[in-house]
Amino acid sequence: MAITRNEPLFQGVEVSGKSNHSNAGMKTAIALSLILVVAAQAVHWAKMQSYRNGNTRPLYQVMIVINPGLQSAICGGSLIKQDKVLTLAHCCLGGTSFAVYLGTNNRDNSEITQKVVGSERATIHERYNASSNANDLCIIHLDREVRGQDITTIRLPSRSQVAVTFERQKALVSGWNLTKIDENITKVIMLQAEVTIILNNVCKKVYPQFTGTETLCAYASRGDDCDYGHIPGMLTIFEFDGVETQIGIGSYGPPEIEEAAAGDCGSRLPDVYVRLTEYLDWIEKWTGVTIRP
Repeated sequence: MAITRNEPLFQGVEVSGKSNHSNAGMKTAIALSLILVVAAQAVHWAKMQSYRNGNTRPLYQVMIVINPGLQSAICGGSLIKQDKVLTLAHCCLGGTSFAVYLGTNNRDNSEITQKVVGSERATIHERYNASSNANDLCIIHLDREVRGQDITTIRLPSRSQVAVTFERQKALVSGWNLTKIDENITKVIMLQAEVTIILNNVCKKVYPQFTGTETLCAYASRGDDCDYGHIPGMLTIFEFDGVETQIGIGSYGPPEIEEAAAGDCGSRLPDVYVRLTEYLDWIEKWTGVTIRP
């Protein structure tokens, strides 16, 4: 069975409901949205084990509900400053309000560490092109700074890494994923996969519009678990100093994904990520984050 995926990786899924910023209203919108996207996309994900310093999830990850309680859509993002979230332009397009969930690993449970912060302001890259997905970046400006024991910011690349291609390097992709427990129960949890960043000329063969200056390609290897309906997210590496650094954010995928047969996980086709080193000046301008030399 072929699954068409010629749209951006973060799909805007519409649900109806009254405008309500309460946790109950948001959870209902999220649950309905996620059920609808369970079969929309496919990629291999490995269940998250020990992630970093004994944590079982990336603490910078956020879930973004666009226009909560109305015609809601769901996206992922990363906390790059206490009041700034990095996400995709096509996630923010048409958004008038945002509910950002932080400090949570499983959207089906209200964890004690969970925080919800609102926003009615977002900055979409001025050269964003919806047709080509070029410059697919957005900054969401939170209503207040957020801190917590299970919440942290992610480090961005340095200016010295602008010329680095990251080709053949191992990296991690982490994001929200629909996990089917049985025929009647589907949960959304945070998962991660190890991926390999592939050569630019190889990616060009899959995506004629691909440009290695603004984007990079990575694909997941097969493993023990298959999970579908993911919302691909943050692409990170661990640098020599042991600190995790975000180098990309998932923008779009292959036009056609063959549904994985039993025991053969993964599409074996790469996803395309916004290359953050190309946008350091833009990020610094709109967030005030100091970029390392």
